[in-house]
Amino acid sequence: MTRLYWFARNLPAGILILVTLALPLVVQGGGVPMPEVPKAQRHYSADSECVAPVAEMRKNHMEYILHQRDETMHRGIRTPQFALEECINCHVPENTEVRNQGGKEE
Repeated sequence: MTRLYWFARNLPAGILILVTLALPLVVQGGGVPMPEVPKAQRHYSADSECVAPVAEMRKNHMEYILHQRDETMHRGIRTPQFALEECINCHVPENTEVRNQGGKEE
């Protein structure tokens, strides 16, 4: 009788511990999918494939985006090197939904 009483008394705590330990696995659901960036279809210039080396772009892409936003929106400076149009021209295949969204009225 003592073992049964101990088991019944500790069952809610045991279930709570198991649920707490299993929750991160359920929530994560197999991991976060990584974005698929298509390989560049053309080169930025004769000297380089992209505006910066691949490793540098992967590491500093958000810095470039924020810096370019500030330069363009707040100071009115527009440079072709980090222009969104150049990114799209290289990394977005022709005849895709992304290319056909911007500025074209049907």
